[in-house]
Order: sequence, then structure tokens, then C-alpha cells
Amino acid sequence: MIARNELHWFVGRVKSCQERKVAEALSMQGVEYYLPVQRVKRQWSDRIKWIDKLLLPHYIFIRTTDALRVSLLQSIYGLCSYMAEGIGHPSVIPDIQMSRFRQMVERTNEAFCFSREPLAPGDEILILEGPFVGMTCEVVEIHGSRKAVVRLGMLGAAMVTIKTDAVQKTGMVAHPTPHE
Repeated sequence: MIARNELHWFVGRVKSCQERKVAEALSMQGVEYYLPVQRVKRQWSDRIKWIDKLLLPHYIFIRTTDALRVSLLQSIYGLCSYMAEGIGHPSVIPDIQMSRFRQMVERTNEAFCFSREPLAPGDEILILEGPFVGMTCEVVEIHGSRKAVVRLGMLGAAMVTIKTDAVQKTGMVAHPTPHE
């Protein structure tokens, strides 16, 4: 059960090409949000250009209370719905997972991929070098490649490739407990 007056991260679904407008409207209302973008190089026939690419088109993370979450749907054009785990049960991303995901996005230029594949529970690791130094996340092996993973509930998991010799096992289970 979600406390109506506590702040939680919800996953908002957005109309096509409205992500930045929804973010601007949330900002104008003083609502915290996170729109994950990554700076990538694009090659055209006549030039190379850096662009900001949305990592999750049609989605925006919104930190608000359960009570305000519903009214945002009515007041912000382009915000369609929230990801839910069932009727009346909106998905909530724990603060620790959002923090890890944001760190992952901000600390790398590596291409992101998202997986909705069921991932087996893995060991929690501490990354010792590179752009993720000091970050704790889960390590998994997918298609023969080692990945650092931050789980995002029903969205799946954000992953980047890591060097396995640059990590240290912490001995903790990677899946979040109900207290996270």
C-alpha cells in the first residue's frame, strides 16, 4: 500500500514526442521529475552531430505523492497514464534504484540497452574503477557479456557493459528488499 502523502517515484507514460513538454510542465508546477537522456554522436551523409537521445521514449519518472499523481494526469497535457502492477496499484521505483539509475546515466557515454528478459538474481557488486567507481549495482551475464544492471521494476533493467576485473563482490543480494 502506498502512503498518499509520501514522495515516491512513479513511471509516467507520455504521448509520442511530448516527453520534453511534459518535463517542462512538471517543472513549472514544481514537481520533481527525471527524463533520462544521453548525449550521442549521429552521422549524417554530410556531417556528424551530437544530439540528446531519450533513453526511454514515451516515459518520464515523476517523484510525487500518490494524491498529486492523479491530479497531474488531468493538469498536464501529454501525460497519459502511469505504469501499473495491476488495477489501482501504480508501480513505484524505490529511491535507491532511481539513484543508481541516475548515476549510471550520468557517468557514462557507453550506449545503454534495456532488457525486459527475466534476469536471475545476482551478486551485488562495488565498481572499483572507470566511470562508475564507487557505485553499487548488480552484475549479470547476458549473451556472453557481463553487464552492470540497475533494475527499474516493470520497465526492466538498465544495463551497461563492465570489466569484471574492475568490481568487488559485496556479499549482499542485489534484489531490493521491501524496505528500500
